[in-house]
Amino acid sequence: MIVWYRTPPYLRQENHPVLKLEHRVEEHHEMLRDWLIELQHCGVKDSFLKKESGITTAISSLDRFRNRKPLFFGSAENFHKLADFIIERYPLLVRSIHFTGRTGTTTDYFFAEACQFFNVRPDRIGRIGKQFHDKYQIYTRSNYFYDSEAISVSDLEVDVQPDQPTRKVKNAIRYEKSNEKFGLVDLKDDFKGVIIPKSRRYMIIMRNKLGHPRIYFVDHASIADDDGKIDYFYGTMLKQPTNEQGIYFSVRFFARSIAKYDRLMPDLYKKTDIEDKIVLDYLFYERN
Repeated sequence: MIVWYRTPPYLRQENHPVLKLEHRVEEHHEMLRDWLIELQHCGVKDSFLKKESGITTAISSLDRFRNRKPLFFGSAENFHKLADFIIERYPLLVRSIHFTGRTGTTTDYFFAEACQFFNVRPDRIGRIGKQFHDKYQIYTRSNYFYDSEAISVSDLEVDVQPDQPTRKVKNAIRYEKSNEKFGLVDLKDDFKGVIIPKSRRYMIIMRNKLGHPRIYFVDHASIADDDGKIDYFYGTMLKQPTNEQGIYFSVRFFARSIAKYDRLMPDLYKKTDIEDKIVLDYLFYERN
């Protein structure tokens, strides 16, 4: 039997009740294990869980339970104390795991919560997989050499697997030969995140390993008639700069499918090195 109760008023979402686990239900032990695994990934220590929840279970026993040795949490009293504490302290994690129906990563939870927050329709999420599942190259002006009109060319991959609900995105930044032209030390950075549809637009929200944000707001996406996939898309990129350009940096970007257009080596280029007039006209367009 699954027992439901509502979250506190300051976290209440009428359409998303939260599970209350029961010790006698086998699947609830699996749910608690999923929560403990993800909390460990997020850096929450077992000593903190033990102290704050008031359980008497040994810390080593929590780790063994997480590793399925044993399969079931021993004490019913400690089981309920720990489960109730996690539900109350980490409601977003609990609701997200229930939403995805599986143990997921932090990216999965963020995607689930973002779709709820922006009230995204499920059919819109499904269409992303059919349209955007591809590899692209993104052209954008460099914030390092903005005044020199340098252009950053990077790879972007939208990875959608049939058995995964999350629409994941990877953006690999590589400036490996730019020191020859710009005197810039070799730079490598990887951003990971999700793509979220809203109305007629899309948001690609990512972060690197340091947590620095990078957001692509897609203003337009061209869908091919032959396969129904995105040929190219463009819009505005927003990022946290690493130099003295204020608290954020905003610039236009243009992305093209690698399968349908010539691919450049990811790097930093001079404006004169880019021969594609359509890309240049969009990146450097100025309103009168």
